[in-house]
Amino acid sequence: MHGIMRRIFLVFLLCALWLMPSSSPLEARRVRSHVKPYVEKGDKKMERKGIRVVPDSVTAAQLHVSGYDHIASSDKESFFLTNGTDRLYEGIELEIEYLSPTGRQLHRRTQYLPAYRIPKPGETLRIEIRSWDSQHTFYYEKSTPPRGGGVPYKVKIDVSAIYLSEE
Repeated sequence: MHGIMRRIFLVFLLCALWLMPSSSPLEARRVRSHVKPYVEKGDKKMERKGIRVVPDSVTAAQLHVSGYDHIASSDKESFFLTNGTDRLYEGIELEIEYLSPTGRQLHRRTQYLPAYRIPKPGETLRIEIRSWDSQHTFYYEKSTPPRGGGVPYKVKIDVSAIYLSEE
């Protein structure tokens, strides 16, 4: 008789556990209050302010990108951005193209830089962005090759859009 009662008790207990909510409403509320909205930076969409304008060749040349660097073991890429214009911008979009030494496209992305990351007129800023090579298999052709080997690449960075103040 004890064996049957034990089985009935186990079945009852399992059913009760199965029907129970995974957490009480109070706990769920507490967990949710600590969760902050996730905003990805870098390649992902960020709120763009201002009026989007495709720059003419003069403006694009005055927003000059130089000194690109990426070490194969790093999660970051860096370059210098010089604002040779006489104005402040709400944002800039850069078109970054990664090429094999023979010129074949490996990857392409658009990188948005909000106003606080853009140099003031006449200034230069060092910009760091998340690397496109998450597996660390590629290295910039002007960097030191990694000991374990890797695939070299070239990079081409152009200003594809500027965001002007709506005022």
